[in-house]
Amino acid sequence: MDHGEKKREQLITFLDKKAFDPVLSRNDMEFADRYRPLFRDVKRSTENEKRRFHENCVTAEDVKRNYLSDLNSRTAYKENGDLENRGYHSFHNLKRNFWSYA
Repeated sequence: MDHGEKKREQLITFLDKKAFDPVLSRNDMEFADRYRPLFRDVKRSTENEKRRFHENCVTAEDVKRNYLSDLNSRTAYKENGDLENRGYHSFHNLKRNFWSYA
């Protein structure tokens, strides 16, 4: 594995561990009835994001570019708020740590 591949793996692992897996490991039954539909939406979106990073980001630069794009997207603002309101890390509050890996 060359340096670029290793860097990509570090970034993907960081996002999996800090952003994606904490959400994906939860069960919607852990939430009150009124929050379950919201959590299902957040979980489905998180699954799609994780898949997108794993399948479409073939270099560390791709991971960085997509991460930055997600930070600035309108959808991300809504989803980040939903995640933060539920006690999860959002892409926004992981930014400083992400750059230590980048």
